[in-house]
Formats: sequence, C-alpha cells, structure tokens
Amino acid sequence: MAVKVWGALYPDADGNVDGLLVASGLMESGPVGFRTEPPPPVAIGKFTLVNLYDGPDRIYPRVGQIVQGQLCDLIGRNLDASWWQLACAGDVRGWIDARLVTVDGDIYGVRVASAQPVDPTGTPAPLPPTPTAPPLTPTPTPGQSNVWQAAYFNNGQLAGAPVWSTALANLDLDWGVESPSISVADNNFSARFERRLDFSPAGYYRFTVRADDGVRVWLDNEPLVDEWHGSSNQSYIVGRTLSGLHDLRIEYYEASGLAHIRFDFEYVGLSPEWNAEYFTGTDLRGSPVLIQGEPRGVLPLDYNWGYGGPAVGSSVGTDFWSARWVGRFRFAGGDYYFRVVADDGVRLYLNDLLVIDSWRDGYKELSNRVIGIGAGEHTIRVEYYERTGLASLRFWWYLDSASQDVQ
Repeated sequence: MAVKVWGALYPDADGNVDGLLVASGLMESGPVGFRTEPPPPVAIGKFTLVNLYDGPDRIYPRVGQIVQGQLCDLIGRNLDASWWQLACAGDVRGWIDARLVTVDGDIYGVRVASAQPVDPTGTPAPLPPTPTAPPLTPTPTPGQSNVWQAAYFNNGQLAGAPVWSTALANLDLDWGVESPSISVADNNFSARFERRLDFSPAGYYRFTVRADDGVRVWLDNEPLVDEWHGSSNQSYIVGRTLSGLHDLRIEYYEASGLAHIRFDFEYVGLSPEWNAEYFTGTDLRGSPVLIQGEPRGVLPLDYNWGYGGPAVGSSVGTDFWSARWVGRFRFAGGDYYFRVVADDGVRLYLNDLLVIDSWRDGYKELSNRVIGIGAGEHTIRVEYYERTGLASLRFWWYLDSASQDVQ
C-alpha cells in the first residue's frame, strides 16, 4: 500500500535533523493512474454588493463586483491569504478581501498569484464588465410602491446629482468595508431611499432603523429619526398610528469603516404598549408638551438618546426634560426581577407600588425583586428625567422561574 506522509523535522539527541521525521498524518492513496482530483474551491459572496479590485489591496482600481450568493472560482491568493483572486461568470476577474466571502472547498493547492495578471500576448488584460445583479421579480419600474428607489451620492450631504441609482425590494444593506457600487466611493458617501407604502390594516406601526453611520427617517415629510452623525451599529425605534398610503424617505450617510443600513416596520395593533408624556423641566410638572403612544423595543423600554433629545422637531429639547411612560402588561404568577439602566434619574412603579427610586443625576444600574405578583394584567409606570450630557433609559423585567405558579 502506498502512503503519503507529512509532518515536521525535529533534531535528535545530537542536534541533527537528518532523517528524523515526526509524522502527523497518514493518507491512503488510490491506485496509480486513477487518482481523483478534488473540485476547485469556490468563493461565495456574503454581502449585497462587494467590489473586486485589480490587485490584492484597495489601492488598485475597481474592476467589477459580485453579489450576495454569487459563486466564483478561487484561482489565486496573496502570500498571507488575506485576499483571494476570483474568476466569475462573464469573464469577470479580480481580487477580493477574504473576509467578504465564504470559501467552499480545499484551499491547500491555491497558488500565490501575481498582483496584475496579463494575457498571453503580454498586453494588459482589458477591464471586465461589471456583473449584473439577479433581477427582482417582478422587475422594478420607477414609481412602483413595492420597491425602494435608491440614489447614491459621492459626498456625505446628498449634494448634487446622484452618481448611481437603483431599485431595491428590501432595505437591508450590509456593504462591510466596501461601497454600494463601482460608481460610489468606499467612504464619505450618502444615499436616499424612497417608497410609498400602504399601511393596512389601520393601527399602530413600529419602525426600526439600524445604521452605521448616520440616518434620517421621514414619514410624509415629518421627521421621525434625525441621527446624522457617526455611529456604530445603532438602532432607533419610533412608531405611529397609520392607515392607507404614506410616503417614506430614508437618508443615510457613511463616514468611514463598516457601512450598513436596515429598515423594518411591523404592525403592533390598534394601540401601542406605552402611553408617553414629555415635560420641559426635570420634575414632571405642568402640562406635558408632547403625548404619544410608543411601542416596546427589544426591551420594554430601550432608549439611547446620547446628546440628542427624545422627539425630533418638538419643544422637549435635549437637556432639562422629563417623561412618564404608563402601560399595562400581562404577567404569569410568580416572583419577578425588575431592572433599570438610566442616565439620569428614574423611578419605577408596579400598580402604584414604588419598586425602584433613584431620582438623582448620573448613570446607574438598579434592580429589585417583587414577590408574589398575581397572574394577569398589571400597570407599570416609569418616570425619568434628563439634566445634561448623555441620556439613556433601559428597563425590563423577568420571571424567577423557580417561583412560577403551577397552572
């Protein structure tokens, strides 16, 4: 039986390395003349659109793109295998950052390739055409309400004429460290996404947008989110009672580094979970300057206002304000832990019982346990104030499973 041996040479007791091979594996070979070669490895795009370059670095010209799920043959690598050279459909060839694709197959035999391959005549190979993304079904046309109309700008202010326009079925884009298109810069670009939506059935809808970096959301020209600043994977949640057709506009900009944006909406019901009242001043006095329903987020209350304010375009402001949230929630019978993370002051009531009381400035993490909450609906009231600086509020509860009532 023929065997293949691989391992490492180690010195013997006299310091010699000749002939002393420590085997780390044995592999049975097939019959001579009948060896089966493994299929070549392929790279699979991980993101919506990813650029290909003429060499293993972003300093080289862009020569094309691949789309999410597209398969390309992996034909070369640089010395440290941090960049792959790909051959894709349509004679598209180029280099891609190894972090932006998934590799399927054995990469052991992938050769180290030169940075700028040439054709057999010795003349530089022509730039390949940019691949076309798979068409949406049905193919989008301008003005349809079931697609987003997207326009991209090579600046962070949506200024001038767009350098690239397209249509999107969903607004869920993750470019990584790449750009949306060969026409758009990797950094310092902006985009506008517009769509008309039919909000049926009538009721309360929750909007969630997550972005890196800045984002603004408009509903019929009313600003819902205004976070035009650098950020890292920040989420913003707002809600409105709606029915029928409404126009949505989302504006986005990328400063540097990673780039992505995702927008979702969902029907909550006829009314949101929380009734929120906002006051000028830090003591909840006087009449509220803003009253609105608000949905729960990932947590029952989950707000990170930073140096901003809670309501774009209102008189609440960014400092020296207070708020009250009241909602009714269904509980299973048992003991519960209540937790609050806040900056600045916060109070929590369960059925008018004061559970947490920290009405003072500064960041705080608090918890309390309430024993023997009965099964059914209970009223929760959260009071909060912001004086100056950073502002945030997170509140949630969970059941002590050991105490749960047996049904």
